[in-house]
Amino acid sequence: MGLFGIGDGKVELQLKNPNVPSGGTLEGTATITLNKDVRGKEVVAVLYAERTVESLGTNGQMNRRNINIYSRSVVLDGEKLYAKSGGPYQYNFTFVIPQMGGASTPGGGILGSLVGAVGGMAGGGIVRWYLKVELKHESMLSFPIEKKQEIGVSAQPQQPAMQ
Repeated sequence: MGLFGIGDGKVELQLKNPNVPSGGTLEGTATITLNKDVRGKEVVAVLYAERTVESLGTNGQMNRRNINIYSRSVVLDGEKLYAKSGGPYQYNFTFVIPQMGGASTPGGGILGSLVGAVGGMAGGGIVRWYLKVELKHESMLSFPIEKKQEIGVSAQPQQPAMQ
């Protein structure tokens, strides 16, 4: 443990497949190892997508910002004392990647505007997908116990037309 609780613990992610097609399933396991007992509020897994957008500012310089275009979270465990001696703690999770570009696209126009260009230029910016698992805890002096990993999401292969 260091200053302000640095090193309270760590999260490791193991993904069955870090490259998932649109409409596919992302499966994995999060392992939380603690260096001390932690009063936790919850363990949560979040799948989210961000679009990086560039625009020309009034000063003539390019401005870059990230816009969250999709987010889905799953609570993996609840409030309790996460004891160092009780770990490591393992949690399995599954997320279905939204279908891109079809009428069934969740969120309608926002995700529909990706039009199968997932992970590349789409709707005026680069889209990146991430998975984050975090043990949320009460200590104001501790750094988060979390892990964020970029995942590859590709457009689902086109189905052959029926004749």
